[in-house]
Amino acid sequence: RDLRLPSSEAAARALQVIGLGGAELPKDLASKGYLGNRGAQALFLALASCPAHSEDCRESGAIFQELRRLDLSGQGLGNEAALALAELLPKCPALQSMDVSRNHISEKAAQRLVQAVELHPTIEEVKIDANPIPSWLRIRLQSALRKRKTIRTPTPNNS
Repeated sequence: RDLRLPSSEAAARALQVIGLGGAELPKDLASKGYLGNRGAQALFLALASCPAHSEDCRESGAIFQELRRLDLSGQGLGNEAALALAELLPKCPALQSMDVSRNHISEKAAQRLVQAVELHPTIEEVKIDANPIPSWLRIRLQSALRKRKTIRTPTPNNS
């Protein structure tokens, strides 16, 4: 599909890495590529809504199977992109760490992201610093992640 987004060599390479089963985006995406709010929104929505039977997206169910770390720090994400990212998270079943720090995500979108993280089976770390998010949402996110670690961490036997 042609999303009519400005071309970015770094962003195209990042998608190629994910498509080949990479566990994380290339480290230089933050310094050489910039998604911006609307670009990220269009990308996330296209990836999240890609039907499995579509020839363009034949392997969409497998694209994110190996993605474990998603670093979108400083990419200019706003509420629209964050809401679209929340829709994409269920397609990333192995995701363990997500960094959306240093963006422009505020309460409404952060609340939806927190809900998506709470429902996600494998996310253990979320960095959301330097966004205009109220402290109660930060506490809710920390609490959800702490509960998950408590559930997954086996208690030692005293026998």
